[in-house]
Amino acid sequence: MCACVAIVGKDNAPLYIATANVDKEIALQYQVHASLDVIDERCATNQKPTADGRELYLGSLISTEQHKIYGYVTNTKIKFLIVIDASNTSFRENEVRAMFRNLHNLYTDAVCNPFYTPGEPLTSQSFDRAREGNIFLVNLILPPHSQRPKHEKNQPKPNALQPVMPLIPLEVTLSTAGTAAATGLLGSIVLLRLYKLRKWGWVKSNFSLQGKTFIITGANTGLGYEATKALVRRQATVVMACRNMAKANAAIAQIRSELGEGAGALLPMELDLGSFRSIRKFASEVNRTIPSLYCLVNNAGLAVRVPEYTEENYEVHFGVNHLGQFLLVDLLKERLLAERTRVVVVSSRMHEIEAEIDFGNLGRWVEYGSRLNRLYNNSKLMNFYYARELYKRGFNVHVLCPGLCHTDFFRHYEPKWYHYLVFSPIVWLLLRSAEQGAQNIIFAATESETTPDRNPVRGFFVSNVKMRRSKFHFDEETSIRLWNESARAIENASKGK
Repeated sequence: MCACVAIVGKDNAPLYIATANVDKEIALQYQVHASLDVIDERCATNQKPTADGRELYLGSLISTEQHKIYGYVTNTKIKFLIVIDASNTSFRENEVRAMFRNLHNLYTDAVCNPFYTPGEPLTSQSFDRAREGNIFLVNLILPPHSQRPKHEKNQPKPNALQPVMPLIPLEVTLSTAGTAAATGLLGSIVLLRLYKLRKWGWVKSNFSLQGKTFIITGANTGLGYEATKALVRRQATVVMACRNMAKANAAIAQIRSELGEGAGALLPMELDLGSFRSIRKFASEVNRTIPSLYCLVNNAGLAVRVPEYTEENYEVHFGVNHLGQFLLVDLLKERLLAERTRVVVVSSRMHEIEAEIDFGNLGRWVEYGSRLNRLYNNSKLMNFYYARELYKRGFNVHVLCPGLCHTDFFRHYEPKWYHYLVFSPIVWLLLRSAEQGAQNIIFAATESETTPDRNPVRGFFVSNVKMRRSKFHFDEETSIRLWNESARAIENASKGK
């Protein structure tokens, strides 16, 4: 049995001492201290490097009737000592060397901790050090040679160092292990969250947008609100196109309270994308009062779980998410093309998942028998097809996916209390905040550039504040047909059909 293990710094300051018998602690420490002189003599007379050039195993240093003391020195002059009971004749030289190397590995792991200060006593849990003490009880037990399995005889025991703490009650050990496991799990979750925050990206540019006017639909809440706040912070003028003017004015008051009066101008205008009448009125007001338009952000959208319809009797995913912005851009198209206005289309990566253009049921509420909201996914695919056609027709269009965000977007789903209990950790880990999701809108509205090789027609869109290519296979026939069917739906509604 090992009676004592010690690690001593190059200035002979003790870094770690553990004894198996508290009653003999002083005597064992004295023997360790006396062995340091022997180590210094051995090192002074043996300057020849070892075969691997990294460590010097000194073998037996002192032998008494009760103990044998072995030594080991690293190339950085850190000294390791192991005191073994003299009555234990089962230890062999190669086994002692293996124990030193294991101890050296444990020491290396401990000092590589960025919070460890070189030269200070080790308090790492790798050495079973309690937080409130400096010295620990460690038994290092190796079975007698005759009792080991045959395949282990005459071989170094790679895990010869097995710390055992017999004085610690089992329930305390289990409690500590449980706490360590919980702490490790929590740490892993936090690290994963930090990794995702970095992966999601952030708009780093902060150049002034003074003199530039943006229109953002759905600007009073969620992504639209955060994008509005970020743009006016940079001195932009933002037209907040909202269905509810009371909420729009409340959002303006909140932004003003956060940013002060030195930010850009905020202009509320009423717009209900579920009403062609409201869209036409809004477009007329924009053409009359807004002298120049730098960017139109088609952000407003919704997802519902029960049938809802627009004023023209189209189900809302088709009518609001797609057809409403189709009409809005059409009414503003002359100035959008003339001024090279940036047209931002907020799609979603859900267009890649169980999405299709169901021409036989455009504008109708259909139950697809899927756990996903297929109508919403289909509308996001329509957004992408629509952006492709805008690009082909000469518009300065940019399509994006904001990512799955924690906003009030799914307010229509009315989650139960236990949904919050079960899914809150998942939401915190996997969902972006509204401010994080808005980064993609801000980037598409101010910085992203399309090229002949990287544009919506070729399937490129903004995600994680950079361009990426969609996995969906777009086809030209569907693209053109959707455009024509959308124009026909608006025409039919205008004629009262």
